[in-house]
Amino acid sequence: MKLNLNLIFIFLILLKFNTLFAIENRIIAKVNNEIITSYDLKQTILTTLVLANQQINQKIVDQSKSAALKALINSILKKKEANKYNIKLSEAEINNQLKDISGGDIVKFKNKFKTNNLDFFLYEDKLKTELMWRKLIFIIYKEKVKINEEEIQSELSKAQKNKKIEEYRISEISVSFGSESEKLDLINKINDHIAKFGFEETALKFSESTSAVDKGDLGWVNINGLTKRISTIILKMRINDISEPILIANSILFIKLKDKKISNLLENKIDKLKKQIINSKKNELFNLYSTSHLSKIKNNSIIQYK
Repeated sequence: MKLNLNLIFIFLILLKFNTLFAIENRIIAKVNNEIITSYDLKQTILTTLVLANQQINQKIVDQSKSAALKALINSILKKKEANKYNIKLSEAEINNQLKDISGGDIVKFKNKFKTNNLDFFLYEDKLKTELMWRKLIFIIYKEKVKINEEEIQSELSKAQKNKKIEEYRISEISVSFGSESEKLDLINKINDHIAKFGFEETALKFSESTSAVDKGDLGWVNINGLTKRISTIILKMRINDISEPILIANSILFIKLKDKKISNLLENKIDKLKKQIINSKKNELFNLYSTSHLSKIKNNSIIQYK
């Protein structure tokens, strides 16, 4: 009897999913010579909502369509660019990312797709695309990402003078905009979604940064490795605070402070601190190059909406 009830419950959920979209599978957009179908859009929206443990109803689905379509377009552009440079991934790279996302239980994670009638292979393909894109940006721009040694030494001197190491666990949401009206619309949508579903789920749904697959998590960063503008904002925040939208060129950045720690700076930690500062500054530059590179590709592409 319990088994029958479970089957009925799953059937009702699947029925609910299907009623939220048109039954036919039609082309809704074209990116150069690649197409995006209503099936792709449906799967992208439902996968995002299910993985974020969000309620599924027509209103939420409608609110998700714009961000999901934008993500699909970006994914096509990124995949084509990565393939142009013949970027490859190892099985270990893919599995390691899946382990991080699934909390170490990939089998359980895949079963969630099966139970909810979601296309795991479509999700995995987008995940691979994002990993290839990260690798591509590193390969193209690694020679351009140069860190000023004097600036690093200056930050180290400050830390040595204070005899303290300040580290902050932060997450980010980064989105691009093309007009003033789009900027205001994105800010309102993201703020509303954060209020309803939390920062991490919003990052998963909206963020265009390479950290999106990690729900925006940037891990522990040293305050000295951030730009003065960002560090000034973070220093004023309390744990679990979310920043006001930060405008950087044609991008909007939201930051969440998840945790912080201050420890004594010992001599044997100087080298570690230096590496943290360098890595933080490099990651920030790589993210800027990533946004810029995608924007250039998009401007040179033909995107048609059906």
